[in-house]
Amino acid sequence: MPLLLLVIIVVSAFLVLRAGGEQETGPPIALCPGPDQYGYRCEPGASFAYIDATEDTALYSDDGIIVVDLPFPFTFYGSSYQQVALSSNGNLQFTTENAAFTNECLNQGPVSGMGELIAPYWDDLDLRLFGYLETAVSGTAGSRIFVIEWDDIPSFDNPDDRVTFEVQLFEGSNDIVFLYQDVTRTQGNNGRSATVGLQSEARGNSLQYGCDQLVLTNGLTVHFPHPAETAQEISRPPFLPLSGQSLTAAPLPKGDLKLLIERLNREGTAALQAMRPYWLAQQPQFESQSIQADITGDGEEELILLLRPPAAFAAQTQLAVFGRMSEGWELLYHSYPLARQDGSPRFSLDGVVDKTADGVVDVLIRDLTTGDIYLLTGSQSFELTTLPTP
Repeated sequence: MPLLLLVIIVVSAFLVLRAGGEQETGPPIALCPGPDQYGYRCEPGASFAYIDATEDTALYSDDGIIVVDLPFPFTFYGSSYQQVALSSNGNLQFTTENAAFTNECLNQGPVSGMGELIAPYWDDLDLRLFGYLETAVSGTAGSRIFVIEWDDIPSFDNPDDRVTFEVQLFEGSNDIVFLYQDVTRTQGNNGRSATVGLQSEARGNSLQYGCDQLVLTNGLTVHFPHPAETAQEISRPPFLPLSGQSLTAAPLPKGDLKLLIERLNREGTAALQAMRPYWLAQQPQFESQSIQADITGDGEEELILLLRPPAAFAAQTQLAVFGRMSEGWELLYHSYPLARQDGSPRFSLDGVVDKTADGVVDVLIRDLTTGDIYLLTGSQSFELTTLPTP
């Protein structure tokens, strides 16, 4: 009997030790608390403190991307990275530079085109006038923390509706922590319009904390510990260095431009006149100017639209080009040509002329404040350039 008892104890100890040495994994697509197939899981993170980041990235744009160097190599889903792309829309990416503003859920698998993604608050945020995307490095070499903070950033459709949150990346452990300082918004309250989670498009893995759900609260901290023993690596092509250019080259209409396209397809260009009172009723008000001209050289006239706010809101100036295609009107070009640091210029459409002498007319735009002249060309690709002052 003592021998049998000894055998039972030895076998039990062996099984416990072996189980403790293996990394628990789950399905490729998982919901928190997980784990997913790689081994990432979600845990409460009450022991982690919010760190105020102070290094301004100067990304003052809507749907913008900026690439920054990591202060230390960071491993995510089995690959080590030296750079990361930060999106104004509440996420960071290691292999793509996609400024997509429409969030998608991760519970059906990784979102195509978003690559290796960390999404603390993927939503349509807007840095043109308010807020800062900031970074910081805390701690000493070997145990540093890289902080990326979205500080007091409004949603696209409401400048007064702002959020503050951050991601912390840990040197050595490769852990990830989401911290939420203020997510009590009027619209999209507490994550109602945001995606929260991780994904690896290369591996086919995703771990979702929430998507368009009221899962976030002020003071919440979510810890994603890196697996102690990572799942088996997969074969994949080497990742190219990030370029600093957004992958969303084709403009996607939203807000007033999306509404205008719907009305153009119903009413034709008469929709412009009907939209003018609507724009003047906005806060801030927008004056509108438009020109019809063939600036692409395809034999069809495009519609060039300028939306001009008061000087104090110059960064909300919009320049757009619409084309009539076989399936209706489409947005061909869209930009916010002014930034918050540009002062208070006021653009005005000044007519068309073949300034580039290529047989295709270009659009002249004048700054009413300084008298500077800009040229919008579209024969090869759309480009806005400054002309020498005459």
